[in-house]
Amino acid sequence: MNSMFDFSYLRSLSSDPGFVPQMVQVFLNVVPTQVDALKKALDNDDTLQAGLVLHQLKPSMQTFGCNALVPEIIALEQMAKAGDSPSNHANRYRQLVQHIEQGITTLKQINEQDFRTY
Repeated sequence: MNSMFDFSYLRSLSSDPGFVPQMVQVFLNVVPTQVDALKKALDNDDTLQAGLVLHQLKPSMQTFGCNALVPEIIALEQMAKAGDSPSNHANRYRQLVQHIEQGITTLKQINEQDFRTY
């Protein structure tokens, strides 16, 4: 199965087979709220908030092995920190949000047993 996630880092943290599913639940409780905040920052053209949310998203994406998204998050975060308005990069923000939302949907569809082989 092709996925934006690589759970190998999470698996290295604990041999407990329930650990990855527990961490996925944490991800599913936190990341959608962050995505909503990022959308709001884009809608409001709020550079400071965009930078803060991207900074919060980055470790979640790294921990879950979302290696394809991390460079874009870093780039957008650096732009926001430099004062570059989100509206100047609206398509990049929207594309990032779309990828994260697709990942959230994927995680919701995987049952606990599948996390061992995913």
